[in-house]
Amino acid sequence: MRKLVAGLTVRNNGQRLYAKPLQNISKGVTILDQIINTIKCFNEIKEVVIGIAEGSENLCYIDFCNKRKLKFVTGDEKDMLQRLIK
Repeated sequence: MRKLVAGLTVRNNGQRLYAKPLQNISKGVTILDQIINTIKCFNEIKEVVIGIAEGSENLCYIDFCNKRKLKFVTGDEKDMLQRLIK
């Protein structure tokens, strides 16, 4: 049986705002939390997987995923497509 998976890629080395996905938009809710919560509203999407860029500055996303029981993969920081395919 096939299932639809939402793949999101994250990294902390953005040029405009460092760690943007982990910025709070309201008390205890990050931008990444809000995106995931919105995705989970769609019954067709069965799972969310986070593609985390390699590097020590991105280890916080592994903690994020573990706390929220999300699957994740790691990959090259520059090759976002490779992380999505993985």
